[in-house]
This record gives sequence, C-alpha cells and structure tokens, in this order.
Amino acid sequence: MTFELDYGDSSAAVTSTAGTAEDLRGDFQAGHQAAGEVADTLTNSPVVAGALTSLRGEVLYSFDSVIGSSTRHNISATGQALEIYREGDEEMFDRAASQDVDAEGTRP
Repeated sequence: MTFELDYGDSSAAVTSTAGTAEDLRGDFQAGHQAAGEVADTLTNSPVVAGALTSLRGEVLYSFDSVIGSSTRHNISATGQALEIYREGDEEMFDRAASQDVDAEGTRP
C-alpha cells in the first residue's frame, strides 16, 4: 500500500480552510454584537431579548471560544504536520542524492 501527498495542494487546502474559519469567526462576532444591540433595544419584549441573549451566549460566543479555538488548533497542527512531512521528503532526497551509487546499487 502506498500513498503520495501533494504538499502544494495540501498546503493550499489548509490555507483556504484557515481563511474560511477566520471569515466565519468574523461573521459570528458580528452576529454576537448585532444580537446584543437588538436585545438592548427590546426593552418592551423581555422574552425576545432573553432569546437573543441566549443566542449570543450559547451559540455565537461558544463558536469563538470553543469551536473557533479548536478549529484554529487543528489547522495549525495540520500545517505543522505538512511542514514536517515536506522537510522529511527533502531530507530523504538530499541523502539519496548525496550518495554515489553505481549501477549495481553499491557504493564505489
């Protein structure tokens, strides 16, 4: 069983995912702020204001504090793993290239 990792495509996927996660973080933060502003203006609608407050704390804030941090960690760890893989490939290539091997596979 063999496999091949395309470092360029993999790295681009990690970068794209990081950008998407950051966009989502900004959207959730904007939603958090907007829900707070709307809840503050609904002085005559305590039920709706309470629902917006719950939305802020249970969904929008949780995204950034829990989901966002684990997503950032996973993206970072994947990027580091790809870099280690790339460095290992380069090291193996350099070692193979530095050995003078004759046609029969033995060193002269």
